[in-house]
Amino acid sequence: MNFDKIIMNPPYSGSLHLKILREAMKHSNDIVNLSPIRWLQDPLAEYKKSSDYKKFENIRAHIESLCPLDSKLVKKMFNANFTSEIGIYHITKNGGWVREENTIINKILEKENDVLANHLEYNINDGWRVRVSEMRPTPAGRPETQVLIKTTKYETTHSVLSWVYKDGFTLDGKLYWTENNLNGGHGVKEFKKDAKLPMSIPFKTYEEAFNFENSTKTKFHHYMVSKMKTDQHFPFKFVPYLGDYTHPWTDDMLYKYFGLTDDEIKTIEKEVE
Repeated sequence: MNFDKIIMNPPYSGSLHLKILREAMKHSNDIVNLSPIRWLQDPLAEYKKSSDYKKFENIRAHIESLCPLDSKLVKKMFNANFTSEIGIYHITKNGGWVREENTIINKILEKENDVLANHLEYNINDGWRVRVSEMRPTPAGRPETQVLIKTTKYETTHSVLSWVYKDGFTLDGKLYWTENNLNGGHGVKEFKKDAKLPMSIPFKTYEEAFNFENSTKTKFHHYMVSKMKTDQHFPFKFVPYLGDYTHPWTDDMLYKYFGLTDDEIKTIEKEVE
């Protein structure tokens, strides 16, 4: 059965909304669809082996226009939190929509830096280390249980805690990590005496560890995380590892290192408070 026009708001569960949209396209050349658009915005899509951006190329080819909706307005209208921005797609026979590339993220990826994933070590305590975790939203109302980077939807702020360790101990002599599922997601579990850091990056000195941790507090880093993160998981293999942490990394240094233009710097400064 064919229709002159289809207006739809499919369920948002993984890529289910895209599968439903693809099926609807078999029955009409004029579709107005309300659903998540983050899969189209993902600046890493071309670099990933498998992404919805590639899987649903047939949908992309027929998008004529795409109108992102204000996230605060959508939250208020639906009385719900979304892990992706919502937008209105207009699907037609000929399409014509072209994605606007994120030049800042492209410059980071094209720099061919070493990446964070190459330096992760597991279940080791010796020496100076910065404990990292999967960068994900954390329990509401418990900032003291944060992992290295706090990510709430697309905004990022740094933990109130330092995750610098020496031989498994924090600078105040404690051992702990966040367990997201403990006590309904609001608890902190103490390390046992022989417990190891689940995932960390080694450094030769405290200064290097401290400088690395502080580099994640920059506006540049927060912007990068907010654009690269498409769901509750974060791709460490795309995060640049700057190599020399014997000195601090400021925003100005990072802007210069990655060759950002004045307009690109203004974009970061505007989006990250």
